[in-house]
Amino acid sequence: MLQWPNSVSELSVHPHCEEERAGLYHAFDGGSAEVEVLEFLEALVRLLKPRAVLLTGLEQGYCALALASGLRSNGFGRLHAVEPNQQVAQGAAGRLADFRGFYLLHHCDSLQFLEAHDGPPFELCVFDGPLGRRADEYNHCERYGLLAHEAVCVFHDTSELRGQGHDPAFVRFVAGLRDCHPGGLTCRYSRGLTMIQRR
Repeated sequence: MLQWPNSVSELSVHPHCEEERAGLYHAFDGGSAEVEVLEFLEALVRLLKPRAVLLTGLEQGYCALALASGLRSNGFGRLHAVEPNQQVAQGAAGRLADFRGFYLLHHCDSLQFLEAHDGPPFELCVFDGPLGRRADEYNHCERYGLLAHEAVCVFHDTSELRGQGHDPAFVRFVAGLRDCHPGGLTCRYSRGLTMIQRR
């Protein structure tokens, strides 16, 4: 398991309502996923043993680091991390230097990447780019046959309790997926996380 740098209370980096219990969570900044989410993603990769993983959005590269670490622990698999901002992608590449062979960074628009991708279908997808794009990214994966049978899809920032930073259309989209694919996992605390498995 990765050793993460020092973190701070989630409450100090992101606005929350009391019901989200954000004081129990930890983060490095307001953009990167919470430490608890990162640890969950790393463990999820180690549990599911995916061969192909998709991550949209890199921010500081911590999610990519967690996913690549899980793949390296497994000894196989490839992370496809997609980020349109070249400076962000370069920063993430520095964090991932010890995980060569377990990831590919794609510096391009996520939808264009998905339209052109001709590799094996993704068994695990983490949609963590701009909120307004995540539904389109998932729909592109469906449209172009990029999701493996029983693929697991993870959506960050799905708290239905949030005020500021809340994207109601995105939360409704994820709730609809949850209804179509029952038996997933929903965490309403902190920024929220929803996981579905296609059936």
